[in-house]
Amino acid sequence: MGEMNGLVRAIFCTAFACLAMMTMALDKSITESYAKIQAAILKKDVAAMKQIWLAYVDPSCEEDRKGKKTSYKKLTDAVEQQMKLIKKVNSCQILVTSSKTKGGKTVCSVETKQSFIVAIEGKDRVFDVVSVVEDSWKKIGGRYKIVGIKAIKETLKQDGKVIQSE
Repeated sequence: MGEMNGLVRAIFCTAFACLAMMTMALDKSITESYAKIQAAILKKDVAAMKQIWLAYVDPSCEEDRKGKKTSYKKLTDAVEQQMKLIKKVNSCQILVTSSKTKGGKTVCSVETKQSFIVAIEGKDRVFDVVSVVEDSWKKIGGRYKIVGIKAIKETLKQDGKVIQSE
């Protein structure tokens, strides 16, 4: 049993070290942006989210969700609207699970886990979301900015029950 615990601990430490090395390889501004986003969500700070969005997302950015493209303008409007609908944020964790740089772009695979409360028809509903996206970053004007977002996977639960996400 002791050997098994030691093995589990060794595997965990190795995985953690690999993740830490990968994060260090990313430009500091990229890792900082995810930390700022997470902090703004946890505080339900609409103004901070808007500032972060303007600082780190290029106007050429489009989101690709199952082949459906959404423009920068629509994404920008949606961020503010969604933040205003949230009554309370229970939790938010953003984790860069991998990254690769090629041809002047850095593509980060990002897993986000969130739990929040939204009042619907006068009743509080708990929403739990786990999403995986690929954010494409490019250095523009001396600063890294997101130039593309590709939705890979999303699980959405309302009051503990899985519901269809858009």
